[in-house]
Amino acid sequence: MRLRTLLACKTNLIGTVAIALLSSVSTVFFAHWMDGWGEREAVRSTGIPLVAAQPTSSAAITDCSSGVYSPVQKTCVDQQTFDEEMQRLFLALGLDPGIYASGEDQTPRK
Repeated sequence: MRLRTLLACKTNLIGTVAIALLSSVSTVFFAHWMDGWGEREAVRSTGIPLVAAQPTSSAAITDCSSGVYSPVQKTCVDQQTFDEEMQRLFLALGLDPGIYASGEDQTPRK
């Protein structure tokens, strides 16, 4: 009787591990297959193979010799325009725009 219980537990444990491994492996293969399928569909519909975009340095984009980079306009703007955009952003987020002050000391007062 005791041997049967031990055999049943061992069989259940082996089956559980086998199912876990099988499902993990099939998930990885399915994800890999779906990634490849998306690229094949893009090539088929456009006739142009997909090429990975060359990574651009974000520092090169946001380097502004005069002014500040504005993510809204995606270019360099003067400080006043940037401050106005930030205040509009604060208002849109429901925050007090008075807390944004680019040129003033931001340390809390006691």
